[in-house]
Amino acid sequence: MADVHTFKAALRASIASLQYPGVSKVDIESSSNEGPSSNPGSQISGGDCLLLKLPKELRLLVLEHYLDTVPTLVKLEQYHNIYSGRRYWQPPLALANAQLRAEILPLFYRRCRFHLQGFNEDGDCEVETFLARTEGYQALHENIRIVVLLGFILHSGRWLGEFDLGSFKLKVDRHWKHEMEGAYSGMIEDLEEVFQRARQKVGPGDSRAPVLRELLAVMRARGVFLW
Repeated sequence: MADVHTFKAALRASIASLQYPGVSKVDIESSSNEGPSSNPGSQISGGDCLLLKLPKELRLLVLEHYLDTVPTLVKLEQYHNIYSGRRYWQPPLALANAQLRAEILPLFYRRCRFHLQGFNEDGDCEVETFLARTEGYQALHENIRIVVLLGFILHSGRWLGEFDLGSFKLKVDRHWKHEMEGAYSGMIEDLEEVFQRARQKVGPGDSRAPVLRELLAVMRARGVFLW
């Protein structure tokens, strides 16, 4: 166990400065959004990374400990042009090398939720662009959860829901009351029907973009838009 604490201490020190051998200090603001291929010079070889000398089971425990410091709610920015040159959201440690990235990203995506914001009747290009850029990344699509903040255009009030696009589950406040309660209840049934079809047709590694697009279409048909 002493070795575990030693490696955790070394990890915390490395995270604090984000300086690995051969790696310059990583800017956290940009590294959480930019894909590793956008800056190949920021990666190091597996032999230079102390973490890779650990047994895999122990290394995964250390990575879980590291992720305790990473926010679990990821906000997608409002304007789709910011996606230029970016592939998927990732914690800074994922930039160390390809092997660490492959191990930490499934853990990261199981923990985090993506908050959609700044959408209107023609604004879902942001999420479509994001999912299209991550279409080949299986860990994200197996685990992705979308948090949506909804506004009804015919009355005041906001509704918070969560789409689990990994296991196709819908989490909403079913006790929220308002003047369009009947339409609201019908919308939930329509959304659940989308998930029911997805559970039958969509495989673990398949893109979730078509499912999310269908969910957005259901809400728009009910006069609901993402804020």
